[in-house]
Amino acid sequence: MLGVNAARPRYDEFLEATLNRIESLLKGNYGVSKRTVGLLLLQGDPEIERQVRKREASGYASIQEMVAKAKANYSQPLSYIITLRQQQEVRRILSTTIASRERSSQGFAERLSRAMMNPLTGVPILLIVLYLGMYQFVGVFGAQTLVDLIEGTVFGEWVNPWVTSLTISLIPFKVIQDLFVGEYGIITLGFTYAFAL
Repeated sequence: MLGVNAARPRYDEFLEATLNRIESLLKGNYGVSKRTVGLLLLQGDPEIERQVRKREASGYASIQEMVAKAKANYSQPLSYIITLRQQQEVRRILSTTIASRERSSQGFAERLSRAMMNPLTGVPILLIVLYLGMYQFVGVFGAQTLVDLIEGTVFGEWVNPWVTSLTISLIPFKVIQDLFVGEYGIITLGFTYAFAL
């Protein structure tokens, strides 16, 4: 069985040195290890930042300065770097405890997951999904094409003319006819817009 330290991921030299310095400055009790508090600070966890600000009072500025220097030292967000390293450690531990068949290559879902986690590829993927999914599908297809088809063709050319002729033939009074059909009729206007929208 692995000990706690054996399962603890090691980061690059700079990040480890920063973590050690943050741990040495932390004086309060947080209910978790000081290393965990340091990792959460480096990842920008707002709850931990609030607790550290409250409990470390005078030492908080030094801790924040170290966190800022660490963030400036890397081109990618620290939350991404730390998470990636933790996933590597999990895979390493699993490979020593679980026997499974190796897949010949990464599947599409795994490659897509990695691409979406990386800010350089994740943001363009998000923009493409928003453009195609929200703007093109909902905005153009749904709100324009589909509504025009339902409102203009289905109701405008088929349903409303049939309902209008049926109402005129069954109800002899113009005032009551106008209530149900016509420019502001309950059926021709109300049902059309309610259904189309």
